[in-house]
Amino acid sequence: MLTIRVINPDEDRKVVKAFMACQSRTYAEFGTEKASRDVTSDEIDEGDVYFVVAEEKHTEALVGGLRFHLRRTGSKKLLIETLMETDPRLQAYSILQENIERWAARGLAEISGLWAESDWRGTGLSAAMVSAALAAMPLFGVRRSIAFTHHHVLKTWRPLGWREDSEVRSIPYPDPRYESSIIWNNPPHLNDAEDTARRQIFHMRDTLKRGARINWPPKNNPRSLQLVEAHRA
Repeated sequence: MLTIRVINPDEDRKVVKAFMACQSRTYAEFGTEKASRDVTSDEIDEGDVYFVVAEEKHTEALVGGLRFHLRRTGSKKLLIETLMETDPRLQAYSILQENIERWAARGLAEISGLWAESDWRGTGLSAAMVSAALAAMPLFGVRRSIAFTHHHVLKTWRPLGWREDSEVRSIPYPDPRYESSIIWNNPPHLNDAEDTARRQIFHMRDTLKRGARINWPPKNNPRSLQLVEAHRA
C-alpha cells in the first residue's frame, strides 16, 4: 500500500531533495533530462510550489511524485512561461500568455515534474498523483490548471478532465519522439472529468481537508494490489 500526500517543501526539504534526485534519474532513463528542472530555494521560500509525493506506507520510500506551481498576479512566471521565452516553437503563441495572465488573476497552477519508479509505471499511480494535485489545488485558491505534456499520457489525463488547447498542440518537445500540447483543467468543478474520476478526486479533496494522507491503491485496481503484495513478499 502507498500513501499520497501534498507537502509544503519549506516544511520538508529532505523529501524535496530526494524527489529531485529520483526525478532526474527517472527522466534520464528516457533520455528526457532536458525536461527535468530543479526547484530553487527562492521558489520554496516564496511559497508558490507544492509537491505531491507517493510513498511506500511502511518504509516511506518515495516511488513517485509531481509538483504544482501557483501563479498569481505579480508572482513568478510558470515553467511554461519561461519555456515560451526561450523556445522559438512556443514564442508565436501570444494568446497563451494572455490566457495565463488572465487566469493568474483568478488563481492558476501548473503541474510539472511527474515521475514514477519503474515498478509502478502502468499501474495507475501517475493518474492518482495528478488526481491528488487536482484535489489539492482549490484549497490554495486555484480555479484553473495548466500543463504542457506529451501525447503518450493524454489518454490517462483526459478522464481526469484535462482538455487540449486548440492553439498549442503537437509540438516536438523535449525532442521529436514526443508531441506535446498545452492542456487545461477546472479543478474546483472538474466539469469535463468522467464521473468516476470526479468522485475520486472529490473524495481525495475531503481527505486532504481533514489533514490526512491518501491511501492508494483503491481496492478496484487489481494490477496495483498485485504489485503491493509483491513488494511485501
